[in-house]
Amino acid sequence: MKQKSVTLVEIIVSMVILSLILVGIAGLFVAGKTQLKRAQCKQEALNFAREKLEELEALDFDHPDLQTEPTTTSHTETDTLPNGWPITWTITDMDEDFNPAITSEPQYKQITVTVEWEEP
Repeated sequence: MKQKSVTLVEIIVSMVILSLILVGIAGLFVAGKTQLKRAQCKQEALNFAREKLEELEALDFDHPDLQTEPTTTSHTETDTLPNGWPITWTITDMDEDFNPAITSEPQYKQITVTVEWEEP
């Protein structure tokens, strides 16, 4: 009668193959964690920018915080968020053609909010 058995070499080869597969899967988990952290940073930056934009949009058109210098059509301010990221907003006076080189009273204001962060 013949008995089938598994040799030590077969066991070692199967363990090596299984280890290689598991290392590949572990790499996917690390990459997924990195992508999740990036998405969290982007979402947090978006929330800060949205909050600042809503704060500025709630002001009256002639509010001092929305005024530009008499010789320019734009005004830029920078602040630091609680997590240390810089946030910058620019207010640009625009005419009816959305032209920043206005010669009369501005009819529109363009608000640009920028948040900078370092990718993990």
